[in-house]
Amino acid sequence: MANKLNLSRRRKKLRRRRITVITLSIILLLGIGVGAAYLTDHFLNKPSGDSKNIFGNIQEKIASGKNRSEGKEDNKVTAKPEKPVVKEPLPTDVNKGSNTSIEGDKYTFSAFDSQKANEHKLPADGKKIVFLTFDDGPSVNNTPVILDTLKKHDVKATFFVWTKNLDGTQEVREILKRELEEGHAIGNHSYSHDYKKLYPGRTANLNSIMSDFDLSNNKLKETLGPDFETKVIRFPGGAMSWKNMQPAKDAFAAKGIAFADWNIDSTDAKSNNRTKEQLINEIKKELDGLEGAKVEKITLLMHDAPSKKSTVEALPEIITHFKTKGYEFRTLK
Repeated sequence: MANKLNLSRRRKKLRRRRITVITLSIILLLGIGVGAAYLTDHFLNKPSGDSKNIFGNIQEKIASGKNRSEGKEDNKVTAKPEKPVVKEPLPTDVNKGSNTSIEGDKYTFSAFDSQKANEHKLPADGKKIVFLTFDDGPSVNNTPVILDTLKKHDVKATFFVWTKNLDGTQEVREILKRELEEGHAIGNHSYSHDYKKLYPGRTANLNSIMSDFDLSNNKLKETLGPDFETKVIRFPGGAMSWKNMQPAKDAFAAKGIAFADWNIDSTDAKSNNRTKEQLINEIKKELDGLEGAKVEKITLLMHDAPSKKSTVEALPEIITHFKTKGYEFRTLK
């Protein structure tokens, strides 16, 4: 009897324990469910307060980094490009579209008017001007000495270039550059200087003359640059020496190009044996005759070819003589 009673008591205790465990489990599950619902509603659906601290800081850091990155990109895009360095022209540079340097342009005189003076067609204005002109260069031995003399006496000249010479050494081309840089004027004296080609039978061949001078002009540009442009030519032998020259004169005039002969010949081309004294005396004699005829604009023909040593020697005294007589030295343009 006692055993049955004890067994009954143990069964009741077990049932109570089971009920207690089940009850606690239900309470725990309910608590977890309520807590999960609260967290979901409080932090995920309505982020504020602490939830912002949890998630917002990370988002703000990401956004901040992105903005800084975008700012750098904006700076790159909006940064102003550096202004290109513009080279200021120098006085020794080519005066664009001209046959002189920028500095040399102030010494120029109209070649059209100088030719009128050669033909006694230019009215007197009381201004005595001399144009020193040198044909057939540049030469390595004589032209640099002539340039030194001109610089020493502070006068300018016009060089009528036989451009076939430019096919030679670089030294020759550098002399041509020096002529322009030192303020002298450059004229076109043809490429070939071939009388038989240009004036067959002593009669001008228009096509040969025009093509030869075009080639010569290109040769000048090759050395002096595309900005260089001479509007002054001298026909080999002079325009007065050949027949039927008018068509050539007119063709050049239509392009705005003047031809320039001379009214004093130094006679240095007559012979390589002409002395310094002979040249000076000839120039003085011819000048006296022109002054007697009231001609005020003098174009003096000389040469700077390799054989013209006497011209180099006579030049200082020639310059001094014209200065003494009150002449201004100009160049042809």
